Amino acid sequence: MDVTKYLAYNTSKNVLKRAHGSGLEKNDINFDIFTETIMSESKLQAKAIKKLQIAGWYVIRIIAASKAGVLDLVCCTPKGLFVAIEIKFGKNKTSKLQDYNIQEIEKRNGLAYVVYTIEEVDKIITQHH
Repeated sequence: MDVTKYLAYNTSKNVLKRAHGSGLEKNDINFDIFTETIMSESKLQAKAIKKLQIAGWYVIRIIAASKAGVLDLVCCTPKGLFVAIEIKFGKNKTSKLQDYNIQEIEKRNGLAYVVYTIEEVDKIITQHH
């Protein structure tokens, strides 16, 4: 059992213990909050890639580059726009070199985004669909 499922299971067990005798039934408790996965940057990146590809985007995930500070994803929208996306999670921030690269892209009227949630990816897809 992975850590996320273990935490969700134990948390939901504790809620049931507290609910016992209170008149609440198991079906009265919303377990969605307990089964949400603990997101990580790599999981967010994988979800973003999948969503972009489903929307018809061509996506290249940059694992290693000859130039430091290259953003995580280089994409082409269905309409032919090239877009660079940096995926961050939690309190992670872009590096000074990534900020520099974003500025260089934008200086040339390129599109560069830093996203922290899958909802931000959805907005980008909608904006360029």
